[in-house]
Amino acid sequence: MSTARQRTSATCDGSYISRAMAETTPTAEQILGELAPAKSKDRYDQAWEAFLAFLKTEDKENYCPTEDDYICYFHRLHKNKGFKSSSLWLTHSLLNNNHQRIFGERLQKWSCIQLVLKHYEVGCQKNRVHLHP
Repeated sequence: MSTARQRTSATCDGSYISRAMAETTPTAEQILGELAPAKSKDRYDQAWEAFLAFLKTEDKENYCPTEDDYICYFHRLHKNKGFKSSSLWLTHSLLNNNHQRIFGERLQKWSCIQLVLKHYEVGCQKNRVHLHP
């Protein structure tokens, strides 16, 4: 009695999986692409597309934005588009999610971005919730 040998392929850790399983297993890029919250994925995508449109580079697919790119973008949103502090922080969050998924690093690694955003908070009135016992 002969047994059919299942074809296998190596994984990153050196173990083997069946080729059928490998074909149904999503790539890391696909998995990371699904990490954007499903409910607001369009909003994340729109924020990223607007940022890419702002960048003045030919190869937007392979260009990794720099700290200066983000600082200039947030400055433009604040000065030219009239974004208030809360809108800037929301945009930062949306872009940070995309940047993390695509490039594997957080925007927080660049402290000057947060410095600029905190500077734009000056003069903004913060709404505080007062709880009465």
